[in-house]
Amino acid sequence: MKKFSCAFSFITFCGFLTLLSSGCGQENTAMFRELSPSKTGVRFNNKLEESPDFNVIKYGYFYNGGGVACGDLNNDGWPDLFFTGNLVPNKLYLNTGKSGFEFEDITEKAGVAGADGWNTGVSLVDINQDGWLDIYVCRSAANNPLLRKNRLYINNRDLTFTEQSAQYGLDDPAYSTQAVFFDYDKDGDADCFILNHSVQEYAGFSAAQPHFKKKQDKNYGSRLLRNDNGRFTDVTDSSGLISNVLSFGLGVAVSDFNRDGWPDLYISNDYNEEDYCYINNKDGSFTESLRESFDHTSLFSMGSDAADINNDGWPDLVTLDMLPKPNERLKMTSGDDNYKKYSALIENGFYEQSMRNMLQLNKGLKSADSGQPTFTEMGQFAGISNTDWSWAALCADFDLDGQKDIFITNGYARDYTNMEFLNYTVAAQTKARESGKSVNEMEVIANMPSIEATNFLFRNEGQARFSDVSQQWGMTNPSLSNGAVYADLDRDGDLDLVVNNVNAPASILENTLSHPDNRFLKVDLTALPSASAIGASVQVFTGGEVQAQEFYPVRGFQSCMYLPLTFGLGEAAAADSVVIYWPSGVATHYAGVGAGRTLTPAPTDQPGREWIATAGRPDRMDVREFPFVHQEDTKNDFDFQPLLPFMLSYQGPGLACSADGWVYACGARNQAGGLFRFEGGRFVPAPQEALTADAAYEDAGAVFFDADNDGDQDLLVVSAGFQLEPGSALLSPRLYRNDGGRWVKASGALPDDLSLSAGPVCALDADGDGALDIFIGSRVRPGSYPMADHSVLLYNDGKGAFRDKNRRLALDLGMVTGAVAADPDGDGKPDLLVSREWGTVAWLKNRNGAFDPADATDLTPTGLWYGLLAGDFDRDGHIDLICGNLGLNNQFAALSDAGTAMYAAPFLGASKVIPILTYFQEGKEYTFAARDELFAALPPLKKNFTDYTSYAAATVQDIFGQELSKAEKRTADELKTRYLSIQDGRAVVHDLPEEAQFAPVFTALSADLNGDGYDDLILGGNITKTRVRIGRMDANHGQVYYNDGSGGFSYHSDLQIRGDMRDLKLFNTQNNAFILAGVNNATVRQIRINPQPVE
Repeated sequence: MKKFSCAFSFITFCGFLTLLSSGCGQENTAMFRELSPSKTGVRFNNKLEESPDFNVIKYGYFYNGGGVACGDLNNDGWPDLFFTGNLVPNKLYLNTGKSGFEFEDITEKAGVAGADGWNTGVSLVDINQDGWLDIYVCRSAANNPLLRKNRLYINNRDLTFTEQSAQYGLDDPAYSTQAVFFDYDKDGDADCFILNHSVQEYAGFSAAQPHFKKKQDKNYGSRLLRNDNGRFTDVTDSSGLISNVLSFGLGVAVSDFNRDGWPDLYISNDYNEEDYCYINNKDGSFTESLRESFDHTSLFSMGSDAADINNDGWPDLVTLDMLPKPNERLKMTSGDDNYKKYSALIENGFYEQSMRNMLQLNKGLKSADSGQPTFTEMGQFAGISNTDWSWAALCADFDLDGQKDIFITNGYARDYTNMEFLNYTVAAQTKARESGKSVNEMEVIANMPSIEATNFLFRNEGQARFSDVSQQWGMTNPSLSNGAVYADLDRDGDLDLVVNNVNAPASILENTLSHPDNRFLKVDLTALPSASAIGASVQVFTGGEVQAQEFYPVRGFQSCMYLPLTFGLGEAAAADSVVIYWPSGVATHYAGVGAGRTLTPAPTDQPGREWIATAGRPDRMDVREFPFVHQEDTKNDFDFQPLLPFMLSYQGPGLACSADGWVYACGARNQAGGLFRFEGGRFVPAPQEALTADAAYEDAGAVFFDADNDGDQDLLVVSAGFQLEPGSALLSPRLYRNDGGRWVKASGALPDDLSLSAGPVCALDADGDGALDIFIGSRVRPGSYPMADHSVLLYNDGKGAFRDKNRRLALDLGMVTGAVAADPDGDGKPDLLVSREWGTVAWLKNRNGAFDPADATDLTPTGLWYGLLAGDFDRDGHIDLICGNLGLNNQFAALSDAGTAMYAAPFLGASKVIPILTYFQEGKEYTFAARDELFAALPPLKKNFTDYTSYAAATVQDIFGQELSKAEKRTADELKTRYLSIQDGRAVVHDLPEEAQFAPVFTALSADLNGDGYDDLILGGNITKTRVRIGRMDANHGQVYYNDGSGGFSYHSDLQIRGDMRDLKLFNTQNNAFILAGVNNATVRQIRINPQPVE
């Protein structure tokens, strides 16, 4: 729940707490209309007033707010409302049925006020199977455990309830957030999972230690309770669930993530502890498998929802965090980007986390028989990552177009992540406390700003892209909103919203979608016993599309919707079919269900049918380990050059394959590269003394070619090293001659003074003399990103000596990341195509054996282009290119309205080049760096911006003034990976599937993967060594695309290869074909290609 970019500044505040507390609507018409309490009769106000004895310092979750439950509590067919109160009593409102929006307060008569405790989450369940919904309320905050005992209100069927938590064994005295009822062991009754949270003592960085992961405490850890004939038994210890003191559970989602028919759990944890993903073992226990299924998660995870976002039949996952988007809000909550402390968390056994909302797209099973779901995180691509201090995520089809939209509640009354507050108020009060002076807590609290913000609504545009329609759809009133539900309160077919607010009346928002009667279909399971209904899965098929929903009522944050499932049909007059899969394993089928109908099915004895085909890896691609492990030495480039966006020392391994059966895998610093020979159907190491002797070099890339025209393949290896001194001998390329299978370093074959931190290497006969020359692209000047030394073209004398003879060309191309020799203009001479980071993809034409950058043709806008693949995918005779770029699933794309830029110079007399990254919002250009990190790199600037408020409003021009004119400016106007064709001297852009934008693309390979005779495509990439606030960009697992026969590509699946893939090579022998994948600091992979014709 707490801000990570300022998390380690915020730890100061955590310590301070401990110190103090010890001892589509119509045009111009909003779709949602907020109704007044005088109209609805709902006057519930979760009013919170702090006192010296009880406040946000004493209890860190003071302003987490309350929940909402919606269900038919009196069985009259109208949904009623229940609100939990923290310092105020709960409220139960009966829907009178007059309009659907008129309610009667029956709390006193019902006996559910719970005024003696701090109420949090609420669940509805028919716990005694009598056909009437009961109410279960979680509690927290109180020091007295008796006041923390959760409450179970049994429905007496006469609008009164009797509290019976002790009789059922559900009077848990822990610090509880929420409870879910579900039949985890499939024995026909509803069991209970109680989500609990720890206390402030374990919130700070000092508690992020391995031994605390093993420390158990039933007051803090979550509990699993098995229903044993109506009495609940605690089976946590034997369930496989984690129940330690670091668990700050704020959200729980129940879903069948691996679609095996058994319910799984996802737990959102606040603070340092990672989230948990529990896969049901079908034997009464769970396996925690977050690391196996997810690349990374939200850091301060709050509310969540599991739903099929992209209509592929697999449940996806939304988790919320606290990252703002507007520049001023972002800067006011962003402290030092402390990579060392982030790394310390990882080293101490915590998982990869980033402070932003996440949309985890379910990619199916890791393998057909594994039962392990895999997810790709693409919330930034989706456009939902930055919604500030967010609580409830609800995925539902609010405009009934057949796509699930996302509603997010927002706001917090005491913003103790505010940098002004942390660095001045807290610092001063801490100093006073340590010197023995008294501290007035209420004065400290009064200085905390409040975040009253509008809630968010995102419309699903398809392809997992969302547009922010908050204002258009009526989210215009700033609030402090927490728990929320969607419900068809007036039974007109569309979904209305109900929100529990802090210090304001609850919000009831009517959905005014016009003429919805022919655009929805409902499936009502609420009249069935809870054990029969909860966990049912419904699939609606319309026009070749499928929508899926699961009946798990608890969703969002501290809230519950025990309601019919609503499906939008768009303009369809009917659903082709509806299938309900019951928890018992049987199914109910309907055909031709007209729009506007409500189905009320009951379980039948029809056997369940198979799910939609698993979205796994390609059937005929077997990914195995290659006998080489790339082993990086540990480096922190962020210490070496301030304000780098990502590290430059983790670029390998490159790969090279020869036509006569050799493979070279590039080594890291102090690791010799590996040479391998394909023999007997496998790759066999072929150790070479010359390679071992050069282990000190860090290989950047390699190429096999016949350097000396003796008929065999020689090997050129180029070197890199971001933290080496420019001109270092360890930056020299090396040529190894093939002497009958013995490889010897060719002394003197290359210019002695040649030293550059290289990127790509390419062999071509530039001058047409029959001998292959060499182009070496300069990747980056050591320690001076984004500068680069000159790239070089070395001419071969025909005998394998690469002498300049005044012909070596110094090519000022910038940071070259990819190079391909091709002949786009068909003149018979090889031209050079190069990709550049902070540059363009350029075509350098061969002019009499030479290349002039001034004569280059730009084929793309500027971007962070990371690699190139050339081919003729549509077989039209033109050169086609796949141009790898940063993609759109990152903070640069999420924050900026118009691309991104970088200014680089040794500003203000700095000893190193300082790269200043910027983005654009509403026509203004702002620095990406927070105040603390910018001033740590450039201390003289601090005097101009003595507080965080002035810095937050400052543009890059305000901060640097005339200094900017001394800097080199680079831009990235395009971040998309591109597919283009060179025709008539210009680039023609083709579309790639959206998945190509999920992560940076560094490498690509084409081959016929499915036996249809056309070259398909594999894309690899990712950047995981990034600044903390940027976060890991790792959503590419080796993406496979099939060629449609005319040069168009469709996404098929992925290879399930995680990490930073830096090279893909095709190895061919007479009877064998392999794809080799080089992954940084990991084992090289080999994938045998054995294509069979597509039927």
